[in-house]
Amino acid sequence: MSHLDMVVLNLLRNNLTGLITPVKQLQSLYFPGNQSSSIIPATKSDLTFVAYLAFSYNNLLLDYN
Repeated sequence: MSHLDMVVLNLLRNNLTGLITPVKQLQSLYFPGNQSSSIIPATKSDLTFVAYLAFSYNNLLLDYN
């Protein structure tokens, strides 16, 4: 095996201020309780396998523009 593919990333209550995720095989991202106000997403093509996202208990604002 030349590398490991991360399938689940659990960042529960880590006090992170942002997130950049270059993990191409990521299927689940758990990010609750971090009080983050911004998430810097990977490009849409980098998240093609994501089936579940959990962002509860953060201070995120959605920008629909």
